[in-house]
Amino acid sequence: MDKAASALSRRNLVLGLAGGTALAGLVALQPAAGPLSRQARRFAASNRWTRRFVSLAGADMSEWAGQVGSVFQVAGGWSLRLAGVRPLVSAGERPDGLRDRAFVAVFDLLGGMDMPAELIHTAAHPDYGAFELFLSAAGEAGATRRMHAVFN
Repeated sequence: MDKAASALSRRNLVLGLAGGTALAGLVALQPAAGPLSRQARRFAASNRWTRRFVSLAGADMSEWAGQVGSVFQVAGGWSLRLAGVRPLVSAGERPDGLRDRAFVAVFDLLGGMDMPAELIHTAAHPDYGAFELFLSAAGEAGATRRMHAVFN
């Protein structure tokens, strides 16, 4: 009798773990080696399981735009929903190693609360994890229910 081939074999498991470990090692060593290439970053960000190894703090506008509607938890008990992403006008060529364009991320504060603006906050995304974010109030003084974060 022939044995039925199984997709989950010891060999496949070892190869999968080795590949995942190699990717995690490359991303963990990334700060020492410099920024990830755009291609490597796109690859890591395309999979929900590997997004934890990259930060939205270094993401470009298209990656942020893909997160519109996501809810971020901010240290201090606030929740922000990403309402949109808008490009910022900039003239001339951008230096190598920077985002392809500057943009602003627009957040709505949930729960009817106000939060302090013009400060660096620690924000956590459900897939990307925590990162530092400078938030400015958008709108009238004292009305901090819409926040902006500028990325250059």
